[in-house]
Amino acid sequence: MSDDDDDDDDDDDDERSNRQPTNLPQAIRGKDRRDAGRALLVGAVLAVLGAAVTFSPLIWGRSFAWNKYFVVCGLALTLLGAGMMLNGGFDWLRSKR
Repeated sequence: MSDDDDDDDDDDDDERSNRQPTNLPQAIRGKDRRDAGRALLVGAVLAVLGAAVTFSPLIWGRSFAWNKYFVVCGLALTLLGAGMMLNGGFDWLRSKR
């Protein structure tokens, strides 16, 4: 029975080591904020680039047969950028706390 109790103690130690401390030093919070800002910037660039690719068939007209593929790739880029902006924004707000 004592062997089983030792295994339970090891599980508690693992859970404690995975927890984030509530009082993070200022340097770590600053790094998190820079990473969040970088995610926001990359997300914005991807969203603008995706929107440009999505609307590019309007400029080329109907004569180009590959327009539908540009629209699909542009939408994927736009959604990826929007997701990065959303996650970066949440990280940025979390680092302010």
